[in-house]
Amino acid sequence: MAGVPVELKGRSFTRVASWSRAELATLLDIADELKAERARRPELRVLPGRTIGLIFHKPSTRTRVAFEVGIAELGGMALFLPAAELQLARGESFRDTAALMASLDLVVTPDTSLAHLAGALGVPACVMLKEVPDWRWMTNRNDSPWYPSLQLIRQPAFDDWVGAFQLLKDEITRRMTRLAAARP
Repeated sequence: MAGVPVELKGRSFTRVASWSRAELATLLDIADELKAERARRPELRVLPGRTIGLIFHKPSTRTRVAFEVGIAELGGMALFLPAAELQLARGESFRDTAALMASLDLVVTPDTSLAHLAGALGVPACVMLKEVPDWRWMTNRNDSPWYPSLQLIRQPAFDDWVGAFQLLKDEITRRMTRLAAARP
């Protein structure tokens, strides 16, 4: 790939009107090259045929889209399950949620009842935790003595969710690489 022309480096894309037709065409060509390059790298396709359930306590378009795009780039399918729409608070039984959860390859959730449900079912899950979490998650460990199927992903520092999501990305990549290698 040729790279980004010097005149385009550092430019803001917030105002399309400030870009010329040629600059926009160059930008789209670069995007096409990047996509083609990514598609040629099969080592990134570690989630073929896998469904990853995403359960977020607080909705965030940026986080949701980032996870969905990342999972798709790894060859998987993201299933977004908004916590507010799971109906647990409005009468849907844990049995129904458990049945859905049991069909997933991996659940990513914060410290909610869903983390405990995944753990009780033995469903693989990554639980996102603050640097200083609730007492039951203890400290200085990334597993749970009560729930062997859970991986605890902690903020590396106070309020460092970027670091926590990098750890989550690394953990998902490790898991899916192992699964892909185990397939015949």
